[in-house]
Amino acid sequence: MSAPDRAELRTRMLARRGALPGDEVRRRSARASRLLCDLAEFAAARSVMGYMAVRGELDPMHAMSEVVTRGRHLALPALGEDGLDPRPWAPGEPLEANRYGIGEPMASTRGVHTPDLVIVPAVALDASGRRLGMGGGWYDRTFRSATRPLLVGFVHDEQLVDRIPTEEWDVPVDVVVTPTRTIRCGSSDGGPAPT
Repeated sequence: MSAPDRAELRTRMLARRGALPGDEVRRRSARASRLLCDLAEFAAARSVMGYMAVRGELDPMHAMSEVVTRGRHLALPALGEDGLDPRPWAPGEPLEANRYGIGEPMASTRGVHTPDLVIVPAVALDASGRRLGMGGGWYDRTFRSATRPLLVGFVHDEQLVDRIPTEEWDVPVDVVVTPTRTIRCGSSDGGPAPT
């Protein structure tokens, strides 16, 4: 898929997601959060990084609240020099808008928790874990290491597509969670493949 094709897919998927009514997004977010909380890896994670939902994204707030209820560390991403910095946060604490207008925790004296699991937003995903984001490469730069945490793509069912060709710098997710299902992704030929 060429850059123009990826741009067209991004435009189409953002329009589709943006057209969803708020009540429907809230219902779907609650269902997807329940499936996310049922993951064994979620139960075992000592630290989880979520995100603040914008523009019709599935909202992981129910799952993030569960992290705190279970006495685990919760973080949100903050834009750093060359990637995302996981800053400690708890629901209700103040946020400041970054340059994209997305809320992130203010600078913290509580240190940074390296997450065991990251809830990843996407514009589109495929069942192999290939991800189309907004195009800034923030998640790809942050999690390109071989020792990265478990990445869980969190999207509406309509955001699943047959195949997203990747660029060499793209980092796939390990698990996809939608409001109706969980898809485990794996690697058999050096790239992501369904299991």
